[in-house]
Amino acid sequence: MTEKIKFVKYSNRRIYDIGVSSYVPFSGIKNHIMNGYAVEIIDKKNEDLARDILISILLENGRIGERGFF
Repeated sequence: MTEKIKFVKYSNRRIYDIGVSSYVPFSGIKNHIMNGYAVEIIDKKNEDLARDILISILLENGRIGERGFF
């Protein structure tokens, strides 16, 4: 079974990794995905934000010009 890492996005637009009790940038979430972890990203109201955050990561990835995310 794939381990799931839970993130919470707060109103200040920062994303918090519940497991390690610290804020993470998009690159941190991307690294977890690339290492085979499943991610859950919610807001304070328990709404699923994973799709929106992953789209943002993809768009950022395209601007920087990195290769190999998908």
